[in-house]
Amino acid sequence: VNPTLVPRETPKRERREKHLAAADLLSYALSEEEIGEVVAAHLVDAYRLDPEADDATDLRARACAALLRSGERAASVGASVEALRYFEQGAELCVVPADEAAALSRAGEMALAAGDMERAISDFDRAAALYQQSGDTHATARATAWLALAEQRIGRANQVGSRLRG
Repeated sequence: VNPTLVPRETPKRERREKHLAAADLLSYALSEEEIGEVVAAHLVDAYRLDPEADDATDLRARACAALLRSGERAASVGASVEALRYFEQGAELCVVPADEAAALSRAGEMALAAGDMERAISDFDRAAALYQQSGDTHATARATAWLALAEQRIGRANQVGSRLRG
């Protein structure tokens, strides 16, 4: 085999640095509104290549925030499926349970808008549990009401009543 034809595997650290450089360059060169989703993807890839790096906590927070902004932008133009994906990805990177719950609630709203009731139920259920764990009773009630709406839309009327009373 000709060694010049065999692609050399780029070390994770080098790939990570390239993702960070791309995200920084794109953020600097273009408005985030134009290219925010691409920046978010580079930040996520950089974080996932080395989640134990010294700057991983900051990078994780940057990636999460970029994904949530991308979700809001997608939602603002009615791109519910894309927004759903960004909010769910952002939720995975949230460190604070209440922030994860908020991202999952937005994902549930987008799933409802997209007509994906099973996904809405899953997201709202997880959000309600996280809100409850963090002691936010108002947010728990709000997520539970959204959950009940999604269940009602697929004909689970018996679960709706028990959730709202529970």
